[in-house]
Amino acid sequence: MLYCMVTKKILGQRLQHARKMLNLTQDGVAKLCPGVEKTRLSNYEQGIREPDIETLSRLSQALKVPVSELLADHDLSKDDIHLLQLFRSIDTDKRTIILTIAESFRSSLPAA
Repeated sequence: MLYCMVTKKILGQRLQHARKMLNLTQDGVAKLCPGVEKTRLSNYEQGIREPDIETLSRLSQALKVPVSELLADHDLSKDDIHLLQLFRSIDTDKRTIILTIAESFRSSLPAA
């Protein structure tokens, strides 16, 4: 039962990436998500199984990634997702500074 166009393999890759971004082991995630054993999480990450919506919700909370991002039908690269996760981990005032710097940097580049 896939929730949208995302495949089990892509969902698994996103779960694994989010886990690694938090420097968590599969055991660490299992401790944060009662009912999700390490072997089950491994199966999710390998694309062998897919979590039900309740489990996916608990995993998204533990991994600090919205369910919508895990299931999104997009073609963001790992670098794009990494940058987005880093940006989301920063408080709002610092985000404004980062956006200002990024806009300044972009406007200084020659037109492609």
